[in-house]
Amino acid sequence: TQYKRVAIALNSHIATINGIILAGLEPYFIPSVSLMPTTEEVISALETSGVSALLLTHPSYEGVTVDLALIADYCRKQDLALAVDEAHGSHFPFLDEQWQSAIAFKADIVTHSMHKYTGSLVQTALLHLPTDSRFSIEQVMGVMPLFETTTRSNLLMLSIEDAIKKGYSEEGQGLFWQAIGECDRLRSQLDTYGKVLTYDPQVSDPLKIYLKSDRTTGEELAELLYERGIDGEFAGEEGLLLIFSFHHNPQDFKFMRETLAAIVPILKEKAPKDTLPDSYFCRRPQMNILPKDAFFSRKEKLPIGQALGKISSCCIKKVPPGSPILIPGEEVTNWHLKVLEYNTMIDITC
Repeated sequence: TQYKRVAIALNSHIATINGIILAGLEPYFIPSVSLMPTTEEVISALETSGVSALLLTHPSYEGVTVDLALIADYCRKQDLALAVDEAHGSHFPFLDEQWQSAIAFKADIVTHSMHKYTGSLVQTALLHLPTDSRFSIEQVMGVMPLFETTTRSNLLMLSIEDAIKKGYSEEGQGLFWQAIGECDRLRSQLDTYGKVLTYDPQVSDPLKIYLKSDRTTGEELAELLYERGIDGEFAGEEGLLLIFSFHHNPQDFKFMRETLAAIVPILKEKAPKDTLPDSYFCRRPQMNILPKDAFFSRKEKLPIGQALGKISSCCIKKVPPGSPILIPGEEVTNWHLKVLEYNTMIDITC
């Protein structure tokens, strides 16, 4: 709790907000053009915000990365604590230096969600204290009982061990690189379709492809693929996220290539669509009181359409990936009225 004011990005998970509420911290949202801030946006925010810590979600849910080495080095020089939520990069430790985990840099705490990409059971995770962390094992172990159950699941613990062993095994490494090669082959195929069916080049995670089209939305792309037997990870206005793993075999990738080829003629028949700027999906949260104070305050329920200018005492999140679009202590603005249904019920402070 010595770190009272902390910098976070708009793509932070709801769990980060919950931790901020419980600890009574003041969040400073990094100003950014898109949900995932750039390296320059992060460092600029750290230089001017007066924060004492940075809680960074990296890589993003879509697989976008920043220069984490540069950010970590800046934090170390400025004596800022750095915690990295690497839930969406839990496979990075199994890859080579091109996709280094935050563990390899000067972060103070790194978390991994093992079920997302490494084959462990749901609800399994790892908390790392990298070399030179400012936090001691004793400090962390002293805090963990506040959140842990007193009766741990042997099944979950074993699934973590099995996932780690497989990821580092010769077989697991071979499967990872096979999947990466197949994803590269998919990108090469998409390169031949132009803007009719392409992918976001900002995504550097080798096992993720964010499909985009100048002819249709991500939701419609998802429908086209689902009708043909492929269920995407997440579809939005901008595009469709595909996530692959070492559990996908060559036959799976062959089916994917054939399906993408099959929907291109359908897309070509559509007229080009209008695209929304990245800023459409972003907001600059107007924080009027601490999230903890708002969360534990007296409340009343209102439809969002009648709450303009009021102070929220609840969280509304978009799942996946679990990023909040309204948090306790935040003022309800026209942006919220634009992205939420008019009759969405929310709690506001009295």
